[in-house]
Amino acid sequence: MLDTMTAIAAATPWTQTLQRGDVVLFNFPCADDGPVKARPCLVLEVGRVADHAFAEIAYGTTATGKANRGWEIHIGAVAGMAMAGLDQPTRFVGFRRVTVTLDSTLFRMPRGRKTPVIGRLDDAGLERMNAVRARIWAERDMAAERRNERRGVTEQGVPVIWRGGAYKLSAASKGAA
Repeated sequence: MLDTMTAIAAATPWTQTLQRGDVVLFNFPCADDGPVKARPCLVLEVGRVADHAFAEIAYGTTATGKANRGWEIHIGAVAGMAMAGLDQPTRFVGFRRVTVTLDSTLFRMPRGRKTPVIGRLDDAGLERMNAVRARIWAERDMAAERRNERRGVTEQGVPVIWRGGAYKLSAASKGAA
């Protein structure tokens, strides 16, 4: 029975086992006209929309300059680098991320492998990644709230109509309702 389960697990495509915290090789789009470079990227989210599986991934770099900063996950400890499949200290920049479908041709398979997954964050890296993810989600929520306020949409998602125009509820009137 165990041999059968091992065969099934080995046959499962990487697109079905990919999860937050995995490190993948990906040709991250860059603005410069230099050669495309497969780089380690961190999977921040995995999901599905209709029949399409996607991942939100963060840019990985070994550069220590001031460019590409914001919401960073640093992997520098030898054990953490080994677990993540990295050969040198790397930082993943949560501020610089893209969402791609898992059938994207930009994923790169290391020679002799059938998966772009090269490793996974250790516990300390996962903790920092979750803090960065929380910040990203908080920023998204605040942006959505600002958009709704500009459109005159209430917390329940229904526009408030008052004498033919949108009426913004004040804090006092929200409590009275």
